[in-house]
Amino acid sequence: MFGTIMHGPGDVRFEQVEDLKILKPTDAIIKLSVTCVCGSDLWPYRGLQPNEGPAHMGHEYCGLLLTPLPRSDRMKGKRQSVRGDQTGGQ
Repeated sequence: MFGTIMHGPGDVRFEQVEDLKILKPTDAIIKLSVTCVCGSDLWPYRGLQPNEGPAHMGHEYCGLLLTPLPRSDRMKGKRQSVRGDQTGGQ
């Protein structure tokens, strides 16, 4: 799996990262169709806010739900939209 990782101001790389795992019953894996870089990512990118080591970028996205959630099995394979405040950062 690949991810967009910010290593420091102006240093963004598209690199291989560990595959996601389901850790809690409320976790889900979504195959991304589209994503964007949030405005909050621009502050550390420009060096105006501290960046504590490598950080995943792009926490607002849409895609297909690949893993069923306990209360929503019928949603598997349907399109999903996720707000940035509902992600675990990966």
